[in-house]
Amino acid sequence: MFFNDYSKYRRSGAMTFIAGIYHFNQDPVPGNTAFEMMKKTSNNLVNAMLWQEGPVFLGWSDNSTESVLHDSDGYKLVIAADSSIDNLDELSIKLDFDRSEEPSGNLLLLQAYQKWKKDMVIRLAGEYAFMIWDEREQSLFGARDVSGNRMLYYHANPNQFAFCTKMEALLTLPFIEKQLDTRWFEAHMNEDMEVADESLTPYVSINQLPPGFCMLVNNQIEIINSFSRTVRNKRIDSYI
Repeated sequence: MFFNDYSKYRRSGAMTFIAGIYHFNQDPVPGNTAFEMMKKTSNNLVNAMLWQEGPVFLGWSDNSTESVLHDSDGYKLVIAADSSIDNLDELSIKLDFDRSEEPSGNLLLLQAYQKWKKDMVIRLAGEYAFMIWDEREQSLFGARDVSGNRMLYYHANPNQFAFCTKMEALLTLPFIEKQLDTRWFEAHMNEDMEVADESLTPYVSINQLPPGFCMLVNNQIEIINSFSRTVRNKRIDSYI
């Protein structure tokens, strides 16, 4: 369902962000948890949208309702995207999109995923960080473009997966510890030291998807190089 009655939290200077939670044990995501994530990162909640169904919540800062697509069997694809896609016209032709309509970035991204799955990312030009809920597969698929200008942070444990484009939102969640990661600080204090793991952040329990990578989340997490197609498989419990 959608709801966006946040007028009393209106502020100036809206920003683009996305957020979401997936409970692996199928427990519903509490509405107040989703709301607090959104409130922490958005400067203008009046336009924020939340989609929530059972164990999954996705949120985004604009009021786009073209973020849900149904396949031929009625299963839903839902997207939360922070994107500026440069080749929308090219994609609309490849996807046989109705040329009489203005191409919608979110809708084209969903159609691209529906047609090409994870191979969609090699057909995208521009900047993006997004996450798609695939109801049929009971999985999340996300990606970040190679420029790295748009962030995608995430946390995983055996019970849940959470993501956001701003780290502050993840830190509002009660199941995320705020233990600092000394490896990140050592790498960034020493200019000559090579950062061996691009997924590191200042917090042990929060990772980032590296630029030019995509990820598939179900009973494990696959981190995939969008271009070389190399895969790093990680069991959810390895994030503990």
